[in-house]
Amino acid sequence: MSHSHYTMGSGSRTARRTLEFGRTYVVRPKGKHQATIVWLHGLGDNGSSWSQLLESLPLPNIKWICPTAPTRPVALLGGFPCTAWFDAGELSEEGPDDWEGLDASAAHIANFLSTEPPDGILKSLSFSTFKVGIGGFSMGAAMALYSATACALGRYGNGNPYPINLRAVVGLSGWLPGSRGLRNKIQASNEAARRATSLPILLSHGTCDDVVPYKFGEKSAHSLNIAGFWNLTFKNYEGIGHYTVPKEMDELINFLPLSSNIYNPKTLTVLLVCGTTLLTPSPMHCTTFTMPWTNPPPSHSTLQTDDSNTATVLACRREIDYVDELVTEMPA
Repeated sequence: MSHSHYTMGSGSRTARRTLEFGRTYVVRPKGKHQATIVWLHGLGDNGSSWSQLLESLPLPNIKWICPTAPTRPVALLGGFPCTAWFDAGELSEEGPDDWEGLDASAAHIANFLSTEPPDGILKSLSFSTFKVGIGGFSMGAAMALYSATACALGRYGNGNPYPINLRAVVGLSGWLPGSRGLRNKIQASNEAARRATSLPILLSHGTCDDVVPYKFGEKSAHSLNIAGFWNLTFKNYEGIGHYTVPKEMDELINFLPLSSNIYNPKTLTVLLVCGTTLLTPSPMHCTTFTMPWTNPPPSHSTLQTDDSNTATVLACRREIDYVDELVTEMPA
């Protein structure tokens, strides 16, 4: 049994809420431990149901941590108490966001990952030998996406530093809390823009979802994309409601960078953006380019693409998160 307590308050309130998180279920890797992913359940659920499904996936190198949300009154249910990562009302961009609840749950989730093995660093490049990520379904997906924005911004909504360098985020049948103003926040910082661009995100949604309507998944993908999260994949499933299907799980398996190997040491796949604008280039000018490893590598600032255009290295997909300076030796 694993319980954590968080006390939350607001500047306009004298009362404080103490949250007690429920039991955490852990699925240990059957092979070499190369990644840890915290997976978050939906409204009214618990970590047990997802731990059973995740244990059946052919991902032997991943450790899954499946916590259980606190029990709290939920406005969407007329104040009825159930397990929820934050208080949710009507799903709309105009609706209020429970920043206290979002931050408390995000901190609880980050705390799990902070005890995992640290990322490996090769020279000045963040070349990870160990990866951490967050995924979830429905409200759990919303929580995962909020954590993704906190990771990019480097801080929670309350201003406290966000301590984890996420390597993958997955959201199934969910939505993005706090989407208003996200683009301006990300583009106000070179570092935030770089982190946003380098973070792989997989979103999926059924077109017949009657709990979290499909339009919210679509809007979330759009909001993240225009904010600078360009390493994002959005999958829709025709005729599927608020549940998962085997094809969706197959996409999850293929998306996670450790489904086979951490990286391919023979090639380096990078996301290039043509021109000199690094902070807010148009996604229309982005292209994927695969180059062979060389020792020593080519120039750290520019590469020659196949069509002889000079391109600035902006970010990498999967194998490496971002490039400021190419590695000066082959990976181990």
